[in-house]
Amino acid sequence: MERIKNLSRTQKVLMSIIVAMIIAFSIIYPIIMSIKGIEFRGDFLTRKEEQGNVTYTDGHTSIIVYDDQSIEFKCYHRFTGDGYRDVTYGPYSWMEDYSAIPAGTENGMLSSDDYIGVKIMAGDKVFFRGAVSKDGYMVYNADGTMTNDFDVVLGDYYANPPDIYEIVKFINGPQTTNRGNIVLYIFGIIICIIAVVSMLFPDELFRLAMWPRVRNLYDVEPSDWELTVRVIEWYVLTIGAFVVFVIGLTMGSVT
Repeated sequence: MERIKNLSRTQKVLMSIIVAMIIAFSIIYPIIMSIKGIEFRGDFLTRKEEQGNVTYTDGHTSIIVYDDQSIEFKCYHRFTGDGYRDVTYGPYSWMEDYSAIPAGTENGMLSSDDYIGVKIMAGDKVFFRGAVSKDGYMVYNADGTMTNDFDVVLGDYYANPPDIYEIVKFINGPQTTNRGNIVLYIFGIIICIIAVVSMLFPDELFRLAMWPRVRNLYDVEPSDWELTVRVIEWYVLTIGAFVVFVIGLTMGSVT
């Protein structure tokens, strides 16, 4: 306690900030990490269930998976070439179709253990018919050719129709993620601990660093430059911990 009382004003302010950061982010992280969702076109869409339907949304885009497994994509206030408006694609319905798995492809035979045959309908029209790998990364048309239907996303304000890979993601069940990286949270805590230790025991750490080079450690005093570097390190560690905490909140982890 006496050591804390003898700290400089700068040390006390920085330590107060560090304690406040640890408390604040220890509350924020569990809240953020409890929110489940999916990554879609670079955005994070939160997941919620209502009356048997599952909705993924961020306020700008909504993807609804109805209880009959049909899928609808909604884009709000998007630029379509002649102005801004809400755009809806779908609903897309799908059914398993074993006969849609091609007998052979440019990459060889497909196994029913790794692929499922599907037919996707957009209204009463066939949108796609072919084979989809169970991980959703490989899609073949029924004639054996690989599908290269990747949509070019021009920006948040452009209404782009979903491509086959985006629809297939929901057939297999999208991989849910959450915001908040626990590893970076722990790393931020470690940086905070290092900062606190360096402020509480600056002279001891200085003598420890000088131990291999001098005989009588207690005859050595830090120079003005050493004292300046100490303060800079305290600021860098405090700011660094904050940056790591914030980056950890924006990163996702698979659940």
